[in-house]
Amino acid sequence: MFEVLRDQFEIAPPEMQREIQSMHTGLIKILAHKGVDYSSLRSALVPKADRGEVAFIFDSTEIKSSHYGGEVFSHILPLLDPSTTQSVLVGDIRYLSRKLVRF
Repeated sequence: MFEVLRDQFEIAPPEMQREIQSMHTGLIKILAHKGVDYSSLRSALVPKADRGEVAFIFDSTEIKSSHYGGEVFSHILPLLDPSTTQSVLVGDIRYLSRKLVRF
């Protein structure tokens, strides 16, 4: 998305860098206000080769709610150890990409 903004508004690299840094600083402040130390999230945000990763794939047509993501998370999040730092990513498999998944 940054590339689109940069190109659309003809933002020079130094100005773009300042904007990204400003957004990052704002994020850190918001997290701190909520009691979250950004630096403690590093282990979840930075990829590591020795970390185990798991993908859980759900058929959204089997979930009656139009907010199927919330339904899934209401079951998964309580199972995660709250004393650890984890990253949970969400996405939808659509159209042809569905063929890439092996069940």
